[in-house]
Amino acid sequence: MTAIQTSPKNIIQKLEAPKPYLELLMLACVVLFILFKRSYRDIGDVALGLLVLGTLYHAFKAGHHMKTDAYPRLFLISLIVPTASWLNSTLFIPELALPTPSPFSLYTFFIFWFLAYWIQGNEQRIALVLLAYCCGALLLFITAPAELTEELNRAASGVRVSFGLRNAQHTSLIAAFGLLASIFLMFSNTHLSRRLEIIKKLVSLLFIAIFIAITIAAQSRQAWLPIAICVGLAPALLKATGTLQIRIAPMVILYALIGIIGALATNLDVVQNRASAESSTLSKITHGDISEIPNDTSIGIRIHSWFEASHWIAERPVFGNGEDIKEDVIVAAESLPGWVRSEFKHLHSSHIETLLSYGIVGATLIYFIIIFPVARIIREKKGAEGAKWVIFSIFTLIIWLTINTFESFFYMWDGIYVFTVFYGVIYSFSFSSEKHEHFSSS
Repeated sequence: MTAIQTSPKNIIQKLEAPKPYLELLMLACVVLFILFKRSYRDIGDVALGLLVLGTLYHAFKAGHHMKTDAYPRLFLISLIVPTASWLNSTLFIPELALPTPSPFSLYTFFIFWFLAYWIQGNEQRIALVLLAYCCGALLLFITAPAELTEELNRAASGVRVSFGLRNAQHTSLIAAFGLLASIFLMFSNTHLSRRLEIIKKLVSLLFIAIFIAITIAAQSRQAWLPIAICVGLAPALLKATGTLQIRIAPMVILYALIGIIGALATNLDVVQNRASAESSTLSKITHGDISEIPNDTSIGIRIHSWFEASHWIAERPVFGNGEDIKEDVIVAAESLPGWVRSEFKHLHSSHIETLLSYGIVGATLIYFIIIFPVARIIREKKGAEGAKWVIFSIFTLIIWLTINTFESFFYMWDGIYVFTVFYGVIYSFSFSSEKHEHFSSS
């Protein structure tokens, strides 16, 4: 009987054999990472570790993308930016500077590259990724510490709930992108049989209903706003990209219907109450008098925090004040009440925190990382199938940037997770044109 050989040499030979063992393993890691990263994190971390190692092995072996792709170079630049910000803080605010630099503090902005490398703009793989995200999001809510049935009962009675996550803002982030994923899962071209296609659409509709309900229950205006923007832009984008061939009159009718649906939605008690909350605060903001804005409400705390941070940004605008400065800004903010200064650890805006920590130089790098994949897909994707993913990219960008205007998800793992999955899909088209040539060399 022949012994089974499992030496490292034999394993490498199998990975390099015509059958794409490595590719299948990496795709499995992509799915496992998306499914479990926020619920069973050890599984997600192991999958991510294997994904990074396998991708680096293949990318260096193939060579092409490591030489031509922008993101390996941007990663090297990302090591310099926080180091420069740290040096800036040691020069001007040495009493608040960290003892050593953290050059890898921006590495999380690059994890999506490893997913994109294997998704390759393939719609079947994209559908699998979107399905994995929807399932992973529901798994997160189900396994969260809170009792699910109790949360559902509270939500039904109009109480704002988080389904056991850190707070309702995190819930709304996961659910808003779940809604986006489920909609595009429905319209993804997977070449399934008619029966399986019907099942896919029914499952997608179920996901859509669930994520709409969760988004409403979370009562987060930061999620409602970008969803409303996307709904409003959808007909115009469909027409502009050639996906929807209708004339001006039907377009007007379509917008009228959207307006009617929006009006009906605002009449829901939970939406009306949440939307009208802090109306007096909003009125004072429009008058521009910061001192008149209350400092102990949701919006008021944000405005005062941002105003305090703006002084620090103005003092060191180019390289910023260092990575871990936001807590010092909050502690030193005399315009905020004591309980806010002791309990709050971030400024509720990724945009403000980016400028505060890394300055204009760091912000330029980070926004290039975020905007470049969307700009590239808009420039390169043509036709009805391409238009679908152009719209997906634009909606992702709108939701991501809008929510991060009011929360600091650039630097929190729930946000990093969402960014990684959805930008993995968007940037995957950068690998699609050379897919067959690229992988035939494996």
